[in-house]
Amino acid sequence: MIAFRIKLNGRKVSTAGLPGFHVVSAIATSVLRRPDIVGKVRRRRSQEPELKFELGGLRTSADGAREHVSWTNVHALKAGDKLLLEIVDTENADEPLHRSRTEALTIEAAERNQLRHLLKKYGPAVTERGGRHNEALRTSRRQVHR
Repeated sequence: MIAFRIKLNGRKVSTAGLPGFHVVSAIATSVLRRPDIVGKVRRRRSQEPELKFELGGLRTSADGAREHVSWTNVHALKAGDKLLLEIVDTENADEPLHRSRTEALTIEAAERNQLRHLLKKYGPAVTERGGRHNEALRTSRRQVHR
């Protein structure tokens, strides 16, 4: 399987990979917030960039459930840190530290609730010419309002 081998300042963080259909991502983030938006409590912290690294993924099971996984806790970074991401083809990846499974029926219920909300908010989708541009949305709307 293809996996990401991550090192931070020369030390191995993890080798992240999943068998089958999946998403694996390594994300380094820098955030510098505007002091007027952050508020008085965090104003001092807002002067410095928030630097962090996350290594996670998503796998869909044969039964339709989704499993979110993470190989790291969020790593705080600082200027001068060196992150190395090596793409490897390996038989063995490290086990994720965290797993969170969402059952297929829960996902479907959440999607239906979101669809109801969007239909209520925006109504049926109509093109500039007055015709419907999304037949699937029209079909779904009839099913939702049963």
